[in-house]
Amino acid sequence: MRLDDVELKGFAGRRAIHAVVPGDDPGLASFIAGRHALDQRRLAEALEELGRVDRGALARAARVVTEGVQNASRTPNTSNA
Repeated sequence: MRLDDVELKGFAGRRAIHAVVPGDDPGLASFIAGRHALDQRRLAEALEELGRVDRGALARAARVVTEGVQNASRTPNTSNA
């Protein structure tokens, strides 16, 4: 499953980061819902869903994605200047 898109040094554009996650992972459904909401730019919903992922293989990934969203929302967008 796709965890996030990140900028990698030496590559143009963002690259998707994927992970293999067990189908019975306790945070899987909330992570998928959060990732889907994030892809549709529904940030409040995304943060709510990702915040529910408090255990399992995706718990740390959910925290990292959440921090990235929160940091991006605090940074002024200067790309349209």
